Amino acid sequence: MIRAFHRLASRDRSDQGEQSSGRTALSTEISSTPCRRIGGRGPGFGQGVALSLAVLMLCTGFPSCGEESVTDAWEGSKLAEFEMLPEFELIDCLGQPFRRADMDGKIWVVNFLFTRCPSVCPALSQEMRQLTNLVESEGLEEEVRFLSITVDPNHDTPEVLAAFAKNYKADHTKWHWVTGESEKIRTLLTQGFHVAMGDAEKDEPNHSTRMVVVDSRGVVRSYHDEQSDDKIKRAIVRNIKLLLNS
Repeated sequence: MIRAFHRLASRDRSDQGEQSSGRTALSTEISSTPCRRIGGRGPGFGQGVALSLAVLMLCTGFPSCGEESVTDAWEGSKLAEFEMLPEFELIDCLGQPFRRADMDGKIWVVNFLFTRCPSVCPALSQEMRQLTNLVESEGLEEEVRFLSITVDPNHDTPEVLAAFAKNYKADHTKWHWVTGESEKIRTLLTQGFHVAMGDAEKDEPNHSTRMVVVDSRGVVRSYHDEQSDDKIKRAIVRNIKLLLNS
């Protein structure tokens, strides 16, 4: 499996020198965005603290909270393989358990949000809704599922998530909205998806605004900047087709 190395404050998409199982290790950077204002930093993320964290993350291999990112990681015509998601059990907006095994056999597009978010999260959800429409128009709806994970689980109960999901006419058989215990979600995001998650109890939550593509085995395959850009959605569909044809 290709190991993905996280790079700070750089748009350089060149391959890193490390080899893993005879393959070239590809790099990407995953960022978090505070929902108070798009593109800024949340309270408590001073420049000195950010620099210290950046050095620590670079040394330990954890994702950075910087603002730049690489959209895809490629090895020739194949998508890179990042982490296999760990086992987990959360709760969907219908009050039913949602487990790692429920993802088997489908390609998943995942995003991260919280319902009290005043700015970016409604836009993220609208973009996901448009992506579901695009996937359906490409005839891929039976192969693909969508997952939205709250980073504010103490507030975002299944009932709250269900009410929020109605705003986007979500089909809960294909677009799952999940909550659960805060530490379980934090472990899944930081150790499985390798994206940042702030502390909703101490501050306005900081979280990744990326969309993540996960293959039918539960392996993370690509990260995408989430923004109102049809190119991003087309890139996700392209990656889905690559996975289906691989």
